[in-house]
Amino acid sequence: MINYLALGDSLTVGVGASSPQYGFVPQYISKTNRELKKYIFCENMGVSGATSEDVLDMVINFEDIQLLIKQADMISITVGGNDMKNAAVQFLRSKNESVLAAALKRFNYNFDNIIDIIHQLKKHNKKNYMLRGMNLYNPFPKIPGTAVWVKRFNQHIESFEGKNIGIANVYPIFVGREKELLSSDNFHPNGKGYYLMAEALNALGYYPLYK
Repeated sequence: MINYLALGDSLTVGVGASSPQYGFVPQYISKTNRELKKYIFCENMGVSGATSEDVLDMVINFEDIQLLIKQADMISITVGGNDMKNAAVQFLRSKNESVLAAALKRFNYNFDNIIDIIHQLKKHNKKNYMLRGMNLYNPFPKIPGTAVWVKRFNQHIESFEGKNIGIANVYPIFVGREKELLSSDNFHPNGKGYYLMAEALNALGYYPLYK
């Protein structure tokens, strides 16, 4: 059996899919099960609307989350989309790019600490574990300048790639396909979008859990 902990925001919840089974987490579980021929026990702790600050608060202050982190063989994290969304809304009102710069700075700090705390909680565990994340797609392609800022968020997320951390590159999957892959809210993926996200995670392989 493999213990899988899914942390993050509404993407981890599967908001936008026509039913929960079409979120990326269940679809990733299905692919992992086929690849590894092992039963996957999942704890989905995604919270709709969670920002990087909220996820950091979870791993710092929630003892049940810390216990799940310690026990997990696989951990996935989706975070940053709400940081970017909230900043984009402020930018549209103010036209001041400093709100985007401030959001990026806060996100970088929070993301660094989320990863560091997970490593600290796992350091006395001799079992191999793998951590998986994904970069951000741009749900606002028609808003000038947003692509530049999404890429800046993504540069930081991608800088953690290596060893037991894999980052799925979902950004290009959505470029030019927003109508096809986003749900009716024009922000969250639909079932097909989540399927492609799960595929991108699966394509990273399962090292060092399974070499």
